[in-house]
Amino acid sequence: KIESEEEEDSAGDGKILLRHDPLDGSKHYFVGIPIVASSAALIEEDNPQFGMVLDPHLNSIYHAFHREGAFLNNKQVRVSNRSISDDHSFIMVESPTSKIFRDDPQKFDGLIKTFSQIAQTSFRTRNIGLASLAICLVADGSSSAFVDLSGTTKLVDVEGATIIAKEAGALVSEVGPDKILVIANPKAMEELIELIELAN
Repeated sequence: KIESEEEEDSAGDGKILLRHDPLDGSKHYFVGIPIVASSAALIEEDNPQFGMVLDPHLNSIYHAFHREGAFLNNKQVRVSNRSISDDHSFIMVESPTSKIFRDDPQKFDGLIKTFSQIAQTSFRTRNIGLASLAICLVADGSSSAFVDLSGTTKLVDVEGATIIAKEAGALVSEVGPDKILVIANPKAMEELIELIELAN
């Protein structure tokens, strides 16, 4: 079975599911921002078996098989051991969007408060606007964590990258009443859970 971000590419009804996003970052692509990716996840009877994320501009391919580790261009990668306040500890954050503000201003204010707590406490925050690649940067140790405050991220956007991050040693959690997706090395995860809970 195939499920795609592009509905016309969806087909089949088998027990093995390929979920893929051929162009993550389509809004970037249409205006010429060179931050895009293609991602895929292979799921067998609800069990993740394989994840892949391709960055065409950097010629980078991240991939992972279940229980076989995570790789960047066939070299194994692992998460860092940095806390969020350590020097050069970057937290990748998908910022709250105007859509959340229009739909639920109170929720938007809460997410801004959460972002403020993270920004005040961490070394640096970055928003590249592409969840799949941001998560892969956690997997290869370049950043310490990914926090999704956008409210627009879909499963197809992150499933392949999440498989890669887990195989690289990252923890995955949905934190607080808004179920904020956090993917982080173990040390950063503990700190971020505490910060998000304090903000709420």
